[in-house]
Amino acid sequence: MGRGGVAALARAMFQTLRQLSKALLVLCLAWTLAHAIQELNAAAFMKDLLGETLPVSLLPAAVFLVASLTSFATGSSFTTMGVLTPMAVPLAFQMTIGLEPAFASTIQFAAAGAVLTGACWGDHCSPISDTTVLSSIGCDCDHVQHVQTQLPYALICGTLSLLLGSLAVGLGVSIWICLAGGSLSCILTVRLLGRPPFEDQVAA
Repeated sequence: MGRGGVAALARAMFQTLRQLSKALLVLCLAWTLAHAIQELNAAAFMKDLLGETLPVSLLPAAVFLVASLTSFATGSSFTTMGVLTPMAVPLAFQMTIGLEPAFASTIQFAAAGAVLTGACWGDHCSPISDTTVLSSIGCDCDHVQHVQTQLPYALICGTLSLLLGSLAVGLGVSIWICLAGGSLSCILTVRLLGRPPFEDQVAA
């Protein structure tokens, strides 16, 4: 490799590091925020606050919304799962004491699942998510435009998941009915709101 090749390699390395520095900064800030939340003992506070005021039937939906907002704000689904799982699972067991065993177990599983689904959904929508930032950088596209183009799809899926999943299960609807209704809703959404791409885009 000649001098020109070495110089080109060095320029490419520095350019790559400059592009990745933004993503690394976002990741460091997300980890810092997660550590601060853990140090504040937010899980115990939320457990005491919601345990006495929230109806048990709304617990899965509430956990879904809290996980979504937390993940959207922090940009990290794994951080949200690590912070909220120690809160949501004990809260679900505490609030279902004395209830019919089958319904209690449904609420407990739904609340635990709501942490995972809400965290993933909020992370996908978040403009500061590591996956969102790396996707836009890797594709060399405008970051804001990337977020704007994926939001409609994510918001529709998240709304269907909240209404036909977490909320419906908490109100006693069968899980199988929720799965069938969610699948049918996704198909109808694509059929009613979807449209074929432009011919020039297909040709390209």
